[in-house]
Amino acid sequence: MKFLVVLWGILTIVSPAFAWNEPDSFLGLKFNQDIEQQLLRCPDSPASTFRSDAGKPCWKRFRDAYVIENSKIADIDIFLTAYQADKKLGAIRGSFRNASFATILGVFNEQYGKATTGSEPQWMSKGGVKLQNTIFEWKGDVVSVQLRKLASKIDESDFTLITTSFKDASRVKETEKIKDAAKGL
Repeated sequence: MKFLVVLWGILTIVSPAFAWNEPDSFLGLKFNQDIEQQLLRCPDSPASTFRSDAGKPCWKRFRDAYVIENSKIADIDIFLTAYQADKKLGAIRGSFRNASFATILGVFNEQYGKATTGSEPQWMSKGGVKLQNTIFEWKGDVVSVQLRKLASKIDESDFTLITTSFKDASRVKETEKIKDAAKGL
């Protein structure tokens, strides 16, 4: 009995450290629903003209991705791309100037709670510059979030939100692609 009381005490202290507010949407876009049903399509005009005129989020199709125009977090411009599987939103990637990293981290901590993991791996630019990166992750059963201080460029940060169902669908698609390619060898 004493063991159970101690175990319960440990679990009540440790489990809140892993708790976070797992999202079902991001910037008003609901996961597992069709983007085309959630937002209007952007007018066929240059993005810069549309941005200054309307200011409301809208989508443009680019290959397998949806570019979501007019995306902001705390008045910070975000270049947002979204991906679907079977007409269901499954992944979102946003990039922004890394001078705004602390603000975006603050917004994510406020919205989702404390990150479930954090790391500081080495990052290397295409030119060979090596720096310490900062990565925070919120891992959930349905959605996982990753925020990186250094992304593909030295002055760019990014975040990714991805659903488990999208990861699974991507794995299946990749496996089928490999099998089809192997048939021709």
